[in-house]
Amino acid sequence: MLNESGLPTKRTEYRQQSGAPFAEIIEVIGNPSGPGERAPAILGLFPPETKAGAGFNVQPDGSAALAVESRNNNGSTVVLWADTPLASVSGDHVVTATVPRALFSVPGSIEVRLVNRDTGARSKPVPFWVR
Repeated sequence: MLNESGLPTKRTEYRQQSGAPFAEIIEVIGNPSGPGERAPAILGLFPPETKAGAGFNVQPDGSAALAVESRNNNGSTVVLWADTPLASVSGDHVVTATVPRALFSVPGSIEVRLVNRDTGARSKPVPFWVR
């Protein structure tokens, strides 16, 4: 499939366990950045880890809030949690995301990335540790 600029793209749809649509990402295949554009970059995760099932920056609905210090992001930048897009709010240097409790209930390392939904450009992964 081609986007409005004629670049080849790949469409990925994410669904909730109930089967209801959750999010859709359309990625540009190949070099997504044009002249002067750069992929988002993660400078730090806040917090960088948690204990399995232990909330962090707990929200009223019981989910957690992750702050990602970053550069080269814009209003269309979202957080990917092991390739699952999270509800995100993007500022100039920080992207915040809501992390459902189920996503940090098992110990391990989760790859966190940023993706620009407009261009498909992705950051390098940074590990978030669930101990």
